[in-house]
Amino acid sequence: PEVGVCFDGALLRGNRATKGDAWSYAAFASPSCAPLARLGLDVEIAPHVRRPRGGFSVDGRFDARVAVCYVTPGMDPRLVERLGGDDAEGGARGVVLAAFGVGNVPMRARSVAAAVRRLVDGGVTVAVVTQAHAGAVDLSLYANGVALGDAGAFSGGHIALEAAVAKLIDALGRFPDDAKARADYFARDVAGERGDGRVHLAD
Repeated sequence: PEVGVCFDGALLRGNRATKGDAWSYAAFASPSCAPLARLGLDVEIAPHVRRPRGGFSVDGRFDARVAVCYVTPGMDPRLVERLGGDDAEGGARGVVLAAFGVGNVPMRARSVAAAVRRLVDGGVTVAVVTQAHAGAVDLSLYANGVALGDAGAFSGGHIALEAAVAKLIDALGRFPDDAKARADYFARDVAGERGDGRVHLAD
């Protein structure tokens, strides 16, 4: 039931993998999830490989109108806000906001949270992930993160940026007219994409 990346002697959970090196044979990394298997003289299968839970089915409802916005020091929040817009103008229906640390964004002179509020009020779903290679977003820890939550953004937790984009595309397709259902779906661990980084026995 897993999609994996098998590279340089390791099988990584696909939705936790990221490209870490453009030149090395060890090109992929999974900083918040141990490999599913290690391949050497023997194949060592890890205990957190997901087990089948029923038949496989395909749901083709996707909405790829998702943009990624990296927060940068001193950025103009209007750049965030411009990602939205009506469908005729090609505006995003979902934004993955790559924030600092546990979900921090500039707040003083120009508030990114205020721009996020305007996006959300315009019907855009905003998920917050971290730019850090490991760790998780927790919007309750600092005032900057609390402001994002109050503005209607929701935390990606441990989810990696690549997985957040794919999951938001899926959520928008499944729940095109229900923002709460999208947020609830995003908060649920569907395929091992939101775990806390520790190795757990399979369900």
